[in-house]
Amino acid sequence: MGEKWQGGDMNSLGGGYKVNLLKKAIAELDEDQSKHSIILFTDSYDVIFTTPLDDILRKFKSFNSNIVFGAEKYLWPKQSLEKLYPTVSLNAAKYLNSGLYIE
Repeated sequence: MGEKWQGGDMNSLGGGYKVNLLKKAIAELDEDQSKHSIILFTDSYDVIFTTPLDDILRKFKSFNSNIVFGAEKYLWPKQSLEKLYPTVSLNAAKYLNSGLYIE
C-alpha cells in the first residue's frame, strides 16, 4: 500500500498493523464504492492465488454470508492453547486465520 511494513515479523504477533492499514484503505472508499464493493483481504507475502477471481467470488456468494474468514489447521503462535478449542471433523481447519477474509 505504499508504506513501509511496521507490523513486525514471524517472531511476534504484529497483526494489528495490517488491520489498521485495511481500516485506512476502506475509509478512503467513497460511499458508492463502499456499498458496491467486495473486499478480499489477504496477507501478501505468502499468498498465491490458484483459482480465478470469478470462482472465488462465486464461492463467497455461495456461503450467503456478509463476511467469510479463512481458517487454518494449526494454531499459531501459541500452540499450547489448542486444547481450549473444540474438536472438529477430521482434517478440518478450525483456527481463525487473520490473513484472509472477504466481505
